[in-house]
Amino acid sequence: MKRNLKDNLWIKIISVLIAIVLWFYIQMIQNPETEYTFRNMNVSFINSSLLTERNLVIMDQDGFNVDVTVNCPRWFLNELSNEDFVAYVDMSDVRYPGVNELPVKVRMNNENIIVMGKNPSTISVNIDEITTVEKPLKVEIAGKVDNGYYTSYDFITPSVETVKITGPKSIVANIKNALARVDLNNRKGNFTTSCKIILINESDNTITDERVTMLDENVDVDVKVYSKKKIPVNVSGIPDNISYSVIPKNIEIAGEEEYIEKINEIRINNFRLSDTSVGYTQKVEIKLDENLILISDVMPEVKVTGVK
Repeated sequence: MKRNLKDNLWIKIISVLIAIVLWFYIQMIQNPETEYTFRNMNVSFINSSLLTERNLVIMDQDGFNVDVTVNCPRWFLNELSNEDFVAYVDMSDVRYPGVNELPVKVRMNNENIIVMGKNPSTISVNIDEITTVEKPLKVEIAGKVDNGYYTSYDFITPSVETVKITGPKSIVANIKNALARVDLNNRKGNFTTSCKIILINESDNTITDERVTMLDENVDVDVKVYSKKKIPVNVSGIPDNISYSVIPKNIEIAGEEEYIEKINEIRINNFRLSDTSVGYTQKVEIKLDENLILISDVMPEVKVTGVK
């Protein structure tokens, strides 16, 4: 009885071994090779530096993928990975801008692999011309100066008026202007600040494409910030029998602090009314020292309010 059990066990073991040998023989000897498709392999670009020498640039390098079908020994399939071959496009023959239909090639890193096919076999690559243009530089104010101080675009001066820009023609042609934003928050007194130059397209959006470059990425901007204050306007020379008022009574001026401190009113001597009728108004001509700036939007007027 025991002898029969042992014999059956050996028979089973031998049967399993024979089955393994037969499976190995069928897989490796009778059917030694197989095909497999690697999907969505990234396509790289070689010899792109030659495009730069020809003032050309690739507009859409990302998003190109291909399926690569290979033939190899079945036993080798499990050892394969995407690192064993590279899908690429050679840019050495591209000499003109436009859409170029280029063949996809595959470089093998293992002699056991044979490439059977690529899908797609070609890709359409958009090539643009590199060009250089000059665009005007605009200054934009951000924030407000400290209380009691004043500035305006008239007193903000960038070190350059134009910016030289290089990049793909299709992008550069859409640039409206270069922009430097000056932060005025809590500023007082004259200062110079370095501002990053921002490129704005025709849709008023910021251009962030890394293929667009500038000769200078930053610009120095000189800003004059003046002290300001309100002072009354007084007139003399109007006959005593005429009652009048100055509207508005005060105006706002700005200037260097040393000049602002010295002035406390604007006095107009020998003011002559062209008409003395009640209700008549006449503008007051304000003349300031060259070191002072009139910043009021409304000029004062003398209004006749009564006649005795």
